[in-house]
Amino acid sequence: MGLILLFLRRKKINQRRLNLIDWLAVFLSLFWLREIFNLAMSVSSELIAPAGSFFSGDEKKISVILNLWPGTVSVILGTIGLLISLFIVFEIIPKRLRFTFILSGLFGGIFGFILWMNILGPRLLP
Repeated sequence: MGLILLFLRRKKINQRRLNLIDWLAVFLSLFWLREIFNLAMSVSSELIAPAGSFFSGDEKKISVILNLWPGTVSVILGTIGLLISLFIVFEIIPKRLRFTFILSGLFGGIFGFILWMNILGPRLLP
């Protein structure tokens, strides 16, 4: 939904500044970063500590169920996620905010991962 909204409003965004609805659409669209993260983590985990497969998680299970190469769904979704993220960062976010946006996304992502995986997640979903 967020990506569709951004795509439809991109001309207005270029003419004016991002408003609250646009920022919410950016936030919703960046849920695609999950696919990039999953792909990067599964491949890097295999490179660091080999376990026999470069792919893992639900994406691998879906590929196997569909009798596809185990990385098919992961690579396709990771590529889509990367393209969407590049579109948002380089087409939607104004140049003057781009560096701050990327830096805060990086630190926020790392902090959020640690917070969820080590503090909140184990307590809320034991």
